Amino acid sequence: MSQCESGGRNRQTGQFSRARPSGRPTTALLIGALFLTVGCGAGSWLPPNPFGATPTLVAAAPTATVVLTAVPTAQPEATPQTFAPFWVRNHRETEMWSGQVGQTGVVSFGLTTAQFCVFQVILPQDGPRLFVINPLGQGQFWIDADAVGPVSDPPQRATGPRPEDQNCADVLYDAP
Repeated sequence: MSQCESGGRNRQTGQFSRARPSGRPTTALLIGALFLTVGCGAGSWLPPNPFGATPTLVAAAPTATVVLTAVPTAQPEATPQTFAPFWVRNHRETEMWSGQVGQTGVVSFGLTTAQFCVFQVILPQDGPRLFVINPLGQGQFWIDADAVGPVSDPPQRATGPRPEDQNCADVLYDAP
């Protein structure tokens, strides 16, 4: 009689027999349990092997092909900025120049004779200097932009002749 038939029991006593210690009782017990389960047909509770069936080929359904095309984004058009002349005052005595920084042959016309003189900027800034009109003598020259600041209101008008010993003023003179 095989051990599967006897169920691992001693026929005379009806008790299960003990395994002999082998140094690895856990491994021996697992192998024995596996042998009994598989060898005795006790594994019939397991579902059938899904991979034992022959696969059936199914034709793939056609899929839609997506084609991505780049759509150019609308570029905002540069709006031309209109320039409006504006007034500035020098907050320190500063050089009056014949040209912009980097131009050849640029010379200084000298320092302004006073602080807080008014000048009218007549071109958009294109570099570190501003192109201005000096209303005292109607001269045009370049002045360092970091030496002036904007004026919120137009300069005041003064009556009488302009001062002869100044090259700029803080007011506008009607008479030459």
